[in-house]
Amino acid sequence: MHWNNLREYSAVQHPEAWRWVDEFVAGRPVLFFAHIDDEEIIFSLASGTSVSHVIEECPGFEFYVADASCSFLLCENLHDYLFGAGLAEAWVTQLAPRHNEWAASLIDTDSTA
Repeated sequence: MHWNNLREYSAVQHPEAWRWVDEFVAGRPVLFFAHIDDEEIIFSLASGTSVSHVIEECPGFEFYVADASCSFLLCENLHDYLFGAGLAEAWVTQLAPRHNEWAASLIDTDSTA
């Protein structure tokens, strides 16, 4: 599995986007996939709110979150892009204002330096 192979998706870039995953998956059981040190791992988490707790305890890595029926897929890559496919596509699309605010803050910071 690789985010570059998604056919229909929405994506947004933000350094804290991984924290937002909980908003979409809150309270639902999810499958958490990762590729770490050349090993594929998968965990079944009883609640999607556990995703950010797991990630904040680890160094940066690419991860995927889905439900058991694969009705959605969320992925964050090492470039701080959060991808949403299936039922998560529209949710990720509506996150664009968060990206825009963050991107504007970078421009404002650069122009005042």
